[in-house]
Amino acid sequence: MVNNVAIELQKRHPPNIVLVISEDPALDQKELPLVEALEQIVGRGMGTVLSCIPGCLAFVETEDGRFILERHHALEKCEYVRFVIGRKDEESHVEQGVFPAAARALEWQNITGSDAGELNELRAWFSENLEKPTSFGRDKLRLGICWFKTGSTEHISRLWEMVHILERNGIYVKKIRTDIPGYVIYEDEGNL
Repeated sequence: MVNNVAIELQKRHPPNIVLVISEDPALDQKELPLVEALEQIVGRGMGTVLSCIPGCLAFVETEDGRFILERHHALEKCEYVRFVIGRKDEESHVEQGVFPAAARALEWQNITGSDAGELNELRAWFSENLEKPTSFGRDKLRLGICWFKTGSTEHISRLWEMVHILERNGIYVKKIRTDIPGYVIYEDEGNL
């Protein structure tokens, strides 16, 4: 098993020494040779991340599985946008995005009438036209932050429609931009 993981990581040209971030205090914050680190974590089912190339390549071992996280276009600059409200999400601890904000506003009937109808139509459109991963892994990793590539014009146009409805109903939305969205766990053809 270790050899298979090592071979897959070697295809991505990691450094010889990696940083281990682990729930195992004996391994946490240690810098180890890649193969040695893999021998100590693969198959143990303990939450551990091997940071191979910060922001570009990592290996994650959990009780439910193992993942290689790779930023596919590390040398190619791509800009991403995200629409958020001022409230922090209780689970992810980052600013809440427009999708949960819209769902909450509709559920609590903060948005009604024709605005609610339009918002439901937009949510249905995204449900049909925005691919979603089926899982992010273990409980702590099940949350994902949705970013859109700036070239995803149709999706972003519909997001702006959602933003206008939310703002008409007293929910302020801010647009944030980055060229470093973090580790890419899932990416479809046009969006992230």
